Parts: sequence; structure tokens; C-alpha cells
Amino acid sequence: MLETGDFSDFSIVCGEREWKVHKAIISHQSEYFKAACSGGFDEASSKQIDLSCDDVTALETLISFMYTGALPKVEADCWAVPDALLALRVHVLADKYGMATLGDLAAEDVMRIASGWCFDAPFGSWLIAVQEETAEHSVLRKFILDLVRGDLECLLNSVQGKYRKAVAAFKDALTRYPEFTVLLLAQVAEPDIAGSAHHKAYRLAVKSRMRIREEKHAEFQARCHCRTEFTLPSDFTDPAVQCPGCNETTVLQAMSLLAMQ
Repeated sequence: MLETGDFSDFSIVCGEREWKVHKAIISHQSEYFKAACSGGFDEASSKQIDLSCDDVTALETLISFMYTGALPKVEADCWAVPDALLALRVHVLADKYGMATLGDLAAEDVMRIASGWCFDAPFGSWLIAVQEETAEHSVLRKFILDLVRGDLECLLNSVQGKYRKAVAAFKDALTRYPEFTVLLLAQVAEPDIAGSAHHKAYRLAVKSRMRIREEKHAEFQARCHCRTEFTLPSDFTDPAVQCPGCNETTVLQAMSLLAMQ
């Protein structure tokens, strides 16, 4: 029906593109379009809405989704980096027009692509686009922050010059968005100590004069400056621990340091 325009009773315009659509279909999936079709707006009487301010490719994807319920598959191979920007802009439009299901699916595409190709040069532009184009409540804001935090060391360092362009693009993104950089640094400095055992095993170190020395059977062995060694239970949640030898209390802090075997 979308391809032929048969029995259409409304049209969506974006620049030189026009889609002959059906009120019953678009109104059912978006309160925005429902109001445009039936409310006291000029669009309802003219039976046309102009969305030329939107990205035409993303809008075409959104309209197609209203008829098919599916997003186009992002094709990629080992040589070509897929473009996450289209999925990101579809996510933004879905949020704008109140289409939660489409917004979630598009966000999943962005996350999948970014996770697989975060060490390639386009990642820097994706990070910038998330900061510039998404709403503050977008799930992509937290996702990109968590992704960068987890791979920060690799994202900042090239291996024998192999990833020079990617590192340069990432650093440029951090420079352009100091608010993101400050938030990133704050999260690195104040991690969730009550996280998973995997996180603790590979990211745990001590602040001040104590350090993690050994991991065995999901327990952590700490050594104080007074040379007292003691075991931390695997389910500990309080970052402040007290040495049984000198009774000094210090705060454990997660850092990019492997626990020694």
C-alpha cells in the first residue's frame, strides 16, 4: 500500500520526497501523527504534513516501519565498517514522534554496531552524534558512556600505530564535548564497587596504602601498609574496609589494574 499509494488519504512531505500514506495506519502508531490527521491543525484540513526539517532517509525508514514493522538489516563484512548514523537518526525521530518500539529497535542497532566497531575511526563521529542529536533521556547516552568507560585504555592508545586514526577521532570527540569527558572521568574515579565478581576481579585495586594482592575462589586478599593480610568476602559491598591488624580504615577503588594471580 505504501509503494502504490492506493487508497491513501494523507501525505507526508520531506523536501522533494512525498509519501502517500493512510491515516488509519500512521495514527495508530504515533500520537503525533494522530493529532496531525484528526486535530484542529492545518495538516488535518490540507491532508498533508511537511517534515522537511527531518533527515529524509531516516524519515523514509520510519514511514516504512509503520507499514512493515521491521527495520532494514544493516549489512556489514569484515572489511567495511557499517554506518551507525542512520540507525541513530531513526532513534531520534522515533523519540520525536513517540514511537517507542521503533526507538528501541534503532537503539539496539546503534549499540550492536558501536560495540563491534568502537576501535574504528567512525566511532568518534558516532560519539559526537549521540551528544548532539539524542535527547538527554536517550538510552544511547548511558550506553556510549559505559562502552567508553570499559574500553578507555584501548580507545586512547594505538597499537604500533595501527589505530592512529581511530584514537585521533576519539580524542577529538572528547575535546569537543568536555561535559562528556568530565562525566566519564567522574565515573572512572567513583565506580560501583558492589558490581559483579567479574568487574571486581579485573578492575579492583586499593586506594591509599592497601592493595589487592591475590584472587582465589571468588575471594580477594588485601594487604595493608602494616603488612597484615586479610580476606575480603566475595559479596562485600562497603568500599570502606578496616584492617584487623592496625584498625586503619581505607577505601577500595576500582582501577584499570588486573588482580595478581
